[in-house]
Amino acid sequence: MSCLKRRRLALTMTQKELSEAIDVTTNTIGQWERHESTPQPSHVRALAELFGISPAEFISGWVDAAPSGEEVAAQG
Repeated sequence: MSCLKRRRLALTMTQKELSEAIDVTTNTIGQWERHESTPQPSHVRALAELFGISPAEFISGWVDAAPSGEEVAAQG
């Protein structure tokens, strides 16, 4: 599970609620949670603030939770 999804669920937020909180689409949240795309720096700051962590902590969790090349190959 992605760090974004884990943190979102910890706040009992839906993808729609999170998307509205940071002004993106629910599709964008889904893409971020599946590591199909990466949030822009302004969104990283907004997400970090919402989750009560620093942007560096958010990025660290993002990198740690990203699927490895082997995991991507197995999914594809």
